[in-house]
Amino acid sequence: MIEGDTELLDDDFSMGNKRTRTNTVIPSTSRHLAKNRSNIGLALVGAVETIASAITEYANKRSGEHQPMLKCVEALDELELDDSVYYKVLQILEIGAKRETFMALGPLSREGWLLAELGQE
Repeated sequence: MIEGDTELLDDDFSMGNKRTRTNTVIPSTSRHLAKNRSNIGLALVGAVETIASAITEYANKRSGEHQPMLKCVEALDELELDDSVYYKVLQILEIGAKRETFMALGPLSREGWLLAELGQE
């Protein structure tokens, strides 16, 4: 708007200047831009929080996958198998379903099941 112009729109904000007796008008669009920037900022914060949550969930899932294998190795160590058999069994236990079966069996049944898996009954 032109200095001294007294016509104000409904959304405009007028601020009088006492020294020069002129009105400074801040158009409503600048307030809307500030509001839009604020909304964009909030949307970005929300997006970053969602991404961080997904990454955390993925990392927790991945770390949980290694825990059962550690328990299998501990249970396998108790069987005192020959090294050649031990390493073949480790390959079998890399398969999730077989690992679960191995851990579900009681300590006395594990060796027989492993030998059956190896075809060495």
